Amino acid sequence: MKERRGDYLGKTVQIVPHGSDLVQEWLETVSKIPVDGSDKEPEVCLIEVGGTVGDIESMLFLEALRQFQFRVGKDNIMFVHISLVPCLGSVGEQKTKPTQHTVKELRSLGLSPDMIVVRSSQQVLESTKSKIGKE
Repeated sequence: MKERRGDYLGKTVQIVPHGSDLVQEWLETVSKIPVDGSDKEPEVCLIEVGGTVGDIESMLFLEALRQFQFRVGKDNIMFVHISLVPCLGSVGEQKTKPTQHTVKELRSLGLSPDMIVVRSSQQVLESTKSKIGKE
């Protein structure tokens, strides 16, 4: 829309900063929309970035969130990473490597999860939690 209106004055439109700025503007706009039938601005807004960390499709959104944390201040944003802990083999060994890898990948992108939530087909063992918690 902005490109068609000429907002960029004929300059090359780039994913960063133009695309990431648009995502941040959208985040600020939707975070103020009441969804409970009242006209009060919400205190909390949940935004989900789906997909797999490292996929090119989500990179724009992850970069926008990286920038957004500085725009709003670390006290006004919380990153929750949701990850699968697969249970393999006949004994159901719980594998933490996929979660450890994605946390490392997020950190390399400038996003550090404040909380890690895992899902598993079995109850997550304390030793598994401990391994993940060391990340």
